[in-house]
Amino acid sequence: MGWYLAALLGPMALWLGLWRQSRARAAAWTSHTGLALYREALLVLPRRCRARWMLEDLLPLLFLFAAWAAFLSAAWRIGARRELAPASDWQRRLVLVDDLSGSMQGKKEESLRRANLRFLAASRVPEGRRIRFGLIEFSGSAAVRLPLVPLGRSGDEGELRDRLERIVQSVSTKDPGMGMGTELGMGIWAGLEAIVRSGRWEDAALLRRWRAEREALERGSAMSDERALRESFGDHADAAIVAFTDGMVRNESLPAARVLELARALHVRTYCLSVEDLPAEVAANAYRTMTRIDPENEESFQGLYEEIARKETRPRLEWKVAERSPWEGPFFGFACGALVGFAWFRNRAIARGP
Repeated sequence: MGWYLAALLGPMALWLGLWRQSRARAAAWTSHTGLALYREALLVLPRRCRARWMLEDLLPLLFLFAAWAAFLSAAWRIGARRELAPASDWQRRLVLVDDLSGSMQGKKEESLRRANLRFLAASRVPEGRRIRFGLIEFSGSAAVRLPLVPLGRSGDEGELRDRLERIVQSVSTKDPGMGMGTELGMGIWAGLEAIVRSGRWEDAALLRRWRAEREALERGSAMSDERALRESFGDHADAAIVAFTDGMVRNESLPAARVLELARALHVRTYCLSVEDLPAEVAANAYRTMTRIDPENEESFQGLYEEIARKETRPRLEWKVAERSPWEGPFFGFACGALVGFAWFRNRAIARGP
């Protein structure tokens, strides 16, 4: 309230000072002071003319003061009723890509499973957020264990998360259909496909384009222009992939570096976590790479997953009006009217020549 009174009375004191200074100019051609001459002139005039002269002389200042007061009041009321809130179009699609090759058996597999659960727990969904979660496992091939599903809101969050946790805990290296090897490129490709075809699994034209792009990557053909790729498959800046591997095989059937290049063209953020060092071309195309990770150091490993989850689920904020006041329009209308009145009366007060 203090700043409001200061902003209101400060300009008023300045305007009155300027008015007083303008009336003091008469001292240049008379021995009387300017205000004394002004007072004598008022006493000579008839009462009706005196009131009209005072009105025409001081009313512009009153109008200007009223306009300033109305503007400050409207600005103060609007500012008090605005608040930061998640943007209405904000959403996130998060896909975990897990290495479940034979070398992950034992403690590393259990640690990865717990890291996934901690990632899921860190992706809390308050009211208004929209987050979808998917899970891919890979070794010699890749399989979708969980397509992108919404994590739910506060009402149904418990039941849905229980189901998701059961799916995460069921992931195992003992799946005979996964094949031998560690095909990181195939795992990231499956995660990217879950993002690109989310909600469009029945789109035959999209499926044809997607298969053609995979065949081109497998042949080693040059990739299309990034703008053309986004026109064909969409812009997915709201999506992120978190891929973990304990190593990579040479001569992948689907090169991970090319798949990461496609993900970058579609604006999908890809986090590559690895026990071993990653090739330079993989590190160059990934959004973030973290190497020499020890899954058996559970606290550090799980904390890394939690940190990524919190970073990716931090909503984009924007200012929103919580409640619109019915006085907002009249305040601004009065301010504009007062400014027009100030200009009109001030124009009348200026003496005209013959």
